Amino acid sequence: MTSSDIVSIVKLVILGALLSLSSARAVFAVGQMEQEHLPALGASNSADGDEAVANSSRLAGAAPVLEIPTQQQGAALSAASNLHLEPEQLLVQANQAYENGNFAAAVKGYEALVQNGVQSGRVYYNLGNAFLRKGSLGRAIAAYLRASHYSPRDEDLRANLAFARRSTKDALDPPQTTALWRTLLFWHYSLGWSELCWSLGVTNVLFWCILGVRLLRKDSELLGWATWTLAIPLLALSGSWAFKTLAPRELAVVTSQELAVFAGTSQDSVLRFKLHEGSEALVLDQQGDWAMIALSDGKRGWVKRDQIEEVTMGGWRRGW
Repeated sequence: MTSSDIVSIVKLVILGALLSLSSARAVFAVGQMEQEHLPALGASNSADGDEAVANSSRLAGAAPVLEIPTQQQGAALSAASNLHLEPEQLLVQANQAYENGNFAAAVKGYEALVQNGVQSGRVYYNLGNAFLRKGSLGRAIAAYLRASHYSPRDEDLRANLAFARRSTKDALDPPQTTALWRTLLFWHYSLGWSELCWSLGVTNVLFWCILGVRLLRKDSELLGWATWTLAIPLLALSGSWAFKTLAPRELAVVTSQELAVFAGTSQDSVLRFKLHEGSEALVLDQQGDWAMIALSDGKRGWVKRDQIEEVTMGGWRRGW
């Protein structure tokens, strides 16, 4: 082996170490944000949406709860973020408020968790249930959409989101990718954010380790096949991670009872149509207090941003 070969191998090992370190850092960050040990409010798997939502008040594997009088829960949870309570304490108080029927206080508790950096499918799922019980249909759908970014295969989440969508007045089809693309890129749409990061991190480490050994043993056909076998999922997972990070989908959910959609960024412009609470659309552009949205049927127009909730489906941004 020549000195140039040794230098090339060292460069590749250093590059692989840096990429592996980057993947490990991403995985660690996801683990810190999601806090998967936090219990969730469990919903029934019944096909009947009403029963699914009705059973969503049952705690699934929750720790012992603090007995806080109902009238004091709102004040306790409002001050929770200022007191810098541990995530487990915030969750216990929010769950207790939910069980006692104080859904406004439960919403404050789950939102305090998100503000403290605990962003997971379970927390957003609980938040969606609390909003739905509180009567905030649009914000419930937005929370369920954020939960689906972390838990896209969760059956309880799918059932409650479907129920909430059936409760909307406009009955519009939500903006979705075609079934063909969802089948061809199954890993991109079926893996949650933490699953994607873990898969990418492990595949990345294995690829560079095997590639390093392959350069030392160039006559090994088995190592050659293993390198190419790992290169394919590594490229697929890397592309999915990059797409979700650099080009996340921007959705809008109507949160007001009625939303006017205009032809321009002024209420004096032509009124094109109206939407109602819970309707979903793609966000195409933002200009100050206005956002351009597009419906699944092709209609588009400008709306006031304070009457919608914008949901970023992907990326590292807060408020997923």
